Amino acid sequence: MIKKLRWKFVWLNTLFMLCIFALLLGAFCASIAARQREADYRQLERALDRGYRTRPHRMDPERPDAQQNISPGFCVKVDLEGNIVLVDTQVYSEISEQLMREAVDAVLRTDREQGLIRKLHLRYMCRMLSTGQKIAFLDISAEQQQMQGQAYIGLLVLLAGTLAAFGVAYIFSGIAIRPVQQAWVQQKQFVADASHEIKTPLTVVLTNADILLQNPDATIRSQQKWVEYIKAEAERMRELVENMLFLAKSDAGKESVTFSRVNFSEIVWNHMLPLESIAYEKGVTIESDIAPEVFLEGHAGRLGQLVVILLDNACKYAPPGSEVFLQLSVRQDRAVLLVRNASEEVVPPEKLAHIFDRFYRVDEARTRGAGGYGLGLAIAKAIAEQHGAKIWAESSPEEGMTFFVDFGKNARKRKKKCRCKPKRTKKRTLS
Repeated sequence: MIKKLRWKFVWLNTLFMLCIFALLLGAFCASIAARQREADYRQLERALDRGYRTRPHRMDPERPDAQQNISPGFCVKVDLEGNIVLVDTQVYSEISEQLMREAVDAVLRTDREQGLIRKLHLRYMCRMLSTGQKIAFLDISAEQQQMQGQAYIGLLVLLAGTLAAFGVAYIFSGIAIRPVQQAWVQQKQFVADASHEIKTPLTVVLTNADILLQNPDATIRSQQKWVEYIKAEAERMRELVENMLFLAKSDAGKESVTFSRVNFSEIVWNHMLPLESIAYEKGVTIESDIAPEVFLEGHAGRLGQLVVILLDNACKYAPPGSEVFLQLSVRQDRAVLLVRNASEEVVPPEKLAHIFDRFYRVDEARTRGAGGYGLGLAIAKAIAEQHGAKIWAESSPEEGMTFFVDFGKNARKRKKKCRCKPKRTKKRTLS
């Protein structure tokens, strides 16, 4: 499908460029032909006024090409019966009586005062007299050959331009189609991973339901364990579906939220405190450094969800007895949220680049044991982008795993509404 899309893109662009080149070439040739036709008729008009020269005239030293630019021709007078009574030819013209007679008969058969005799390659102009008419002819064979040569060169240029346009379109189509190809691969992977994640709780639900059906006379109290298993897996599946719907709406741009001026410092505090129990169970200490009175334009619920996802992820993978550090600071009127755990394991750059992908797990076995579906960081990225913020991760043996959320872009967009007050350091240790 991607290859077909690419070739369709290439052929459409090549056809478009071919049409553009053809129009330009046609306009260029038409312009040259129109200018040459006007010059021919001016020469014919001069011939009707003064006649053609019967001997070579003195060459103008300042215009040595003047004589060569004059096309050969002849001028005749015809009486009322159509007989040729006078012939005036150029000295470098060789006109036979048969050609002259055919040319005059062709003009007399038409009612036009000027035109072209294609068969004889002659352009003419006639003027009515009291005793008949005077007709001037101009040989345009050289002009037509010149035009054919120019048209041939133009076709070669058209062919070369089309081939160049094809090559450029092929190269740029690869660049343009790369995000589509990447999105297509991610979409297929997303569907496969989602199917796998949904399959597990469904299997558990069906298995426990079969166990209940095998004991139709049992009471709910005696089978409470299986009912609780079904409920737990159903809740996990509901959470997964809700997360997938959130990401799908974010991708489609249908996740509409109302922004208002919120105290981001209070949001961070309020959503950090409930995670104290999670940190305590894992033997992890949370340290915070939150600048007070940091205001942003955003959605309080989404911003709180962002804080919870990052903190929960840090606590989940922090070694027992280590620290998780949360910081909200103001740097040049830019609010920056930082969450770090003291993990000694360094995530390689090739994995770090995909850490916000959906269902992506740096350590497959370890992550499955810790729970979750691998959608949390993808949701965090969607929320950050929704607020015009930039989110990224860094990993080093000294600092551990660190997540950054920079709301600077959001602040720049809403200078009048988004204000970050001066930072006041405040630390709190949760154990």
